[in-house]
Amino acid sequence: MTNVPAPVQTNRGPQFSAARALTVVTPLVFAAALVGALSGREPWHTWFYSIAWWSLLLFLDAAVYRRRKESLFLSHPHRFFFFAGFSVVLWFLFEALNLRLGNWTYQGLPAERPARWAGYILAFATVVPAVMESADFLETCGWPFRGTGSPPRARLPGAAISAAGALMLAAALAWPTLFFPFVWIAFALLVDPLNDRLGAPSLLRDWREGSTRRLKLLLSAGFLCGLLWEALNMPAGARWVYYLPGLDRMKVFEMPLPGYLGFPLFAVEVFALSSLALTLWDRSSKAFKAAVVLAAAGFVWILCGLVDRFTAGFPS
Repeated sequence: MTNVPAPVQTNRGPQFSAARALTVVTPLVFAAALVGALSGREPWHTWFYSIAWWSLLLFLDAAVYRRRKESLFLSHPHRFFFFAGFSVVLWFLFEALNLRLGNWTYQGLPAERPARWAGYILAFATVVPAVMESADFLETCGWPFRGTGSPPRARLPGAAISAAGALMLAAALAWPTLFFPFVWIAFALLVDPLNDRLGAPSLLRDWREGSTRRLKLLLSAGFLCGLLWEALNMPAGARWVYYLPGLDRMKVFEMPLPGYLGFPLFAVEVFALSSLALTLWDRSSKAFKAAVVLAAAGFVWILCGLVDRFTAGFPS
């Protein structure tokens, strides 16, 4: 799922020992954080979401490693931290979109700016790894049981698909009350045809080759992540609340029930954008990578201030 080669490992290697330790330690950390959050004790209450997700990510990675002797974090930590860093930038992109959409706000954040901004980064860094680790875990569990074997299909018009994604994104920004759900699939339509042309992992290519396995994994992982995102948000002192026009009833946790349809689509979007980012990163020079890192840091700095002011309600 994460498109990295599987190394040859033995059960006596340091990575296997680390996996075994993580499957014991991370549930204990998660349980301690949950008890602390439910009892209102600090720092567990405010920081529960980040502590819980990082514990869960490491647990899932360790479980995957113990099943197939290969995982994203334990076998390819440089890839894991690339995706974590990209995750921060990606979610701040959605925070920028939310300045127009106004679909969520934050409550209970730390009053101190350094702690608050660190909280943004720690929480947002889990988004992309959550989708990937969940997909890998489901794959090691044998899901989906089917998804290959169909005959090859004709090539779809990639330019038309990208144009549709661009139009959906434009519609969401122009008329957010009506079309705000489009942001959770528009980038996938916009980017995946480009991935196909670049030779990067692409759902369009999978479809053309008659395989739906990766799509099923992503949709399933997105739904699982959606449940976990919302469940782990509820006990947290620092949390989000939604403002979704026309979808403010029948809530499961904080999210209205129809909103759960967006999580599987968002996982497809995460895959498409992450696939493009990794491909371009691997093909770039060191100088260009340094420039990208500086630009990303500036973008994050600016968005931290904007989120503070407009989404979290802190004065500038």
